[in-house]
Amino acid sequence: MADIIEEMAIVNAAKTTNSAVFRENNIEPTEYVLSKFEVDSLQFVESDRYYVSKPAEYERIFKIVEKRLETDSKAMSQAKRKKDSIRLKKQRDEAKALREKKLKADSLP
Repeated sequence: MADIIEEMAIVNAAKTTNSAVFRENNIEPTEYVLSKFEVDSLQFVESDRYYVSKPAEYERIFKIVEKRLETDSKAMSQAKRKKDSIRLKKQRDEAKALREKKLKADSLP
């Protein structure tokens, strides 16, 4: 259940920021997630109803999901920082090469 809830959170967040992509590809987030886990909507509703009747267990599931999402978020932030650093270094190297090329061209007799 935690896997399904986590995936739904991710897909729904993606839909919020990229709703046009979902519309263009005719993707409905809940259907997508349920089919990925080979669960039909009735099975999901029954499982959800079961866990709602056990609040402590449901809370434990949501804490698992929250921890996973926080871990994923940190990993993505680190990857983005690394990618940005590499891009910035490449831009600096290209700018330096252009300056050196210009200096060479300017210093020729």
